Amino acid sequence: MNDSQLMEMMIEVRDSVRDMKSSHEQIRGDVVRMRRIITGESEPERGLVLRVDRLEQKQERSSLLSQTAIGAVLTAIIGGILTAIGLRQ
Repeated sequence: MNDSQLMEMMIEVRDSVRDMKSSHEQIRGDVVRMRRIITGESEPERGLVLRVDRLEQKQERSSLLSQTAIGAVLTAIIGGILTAIGLRQ
């Protein structure tokens, strides 16, 4: 191996290291950005975690309200049927 080949190999290694460093910095930036999106950092109300939690809470309230309404309707229907057939006055 002569000096010129060795120099080319060293330059190639140097360029590869620079590319890896650049990729690492880009990945780190992407991770930081994703963390901000997920948690909201200083503004938690803008984070996905809080938004999903609010949606889950809203779904639970909506489900409870729906079940209550269905129960009331069924009670009214059964009461109406019992009144109509004369079992209840």
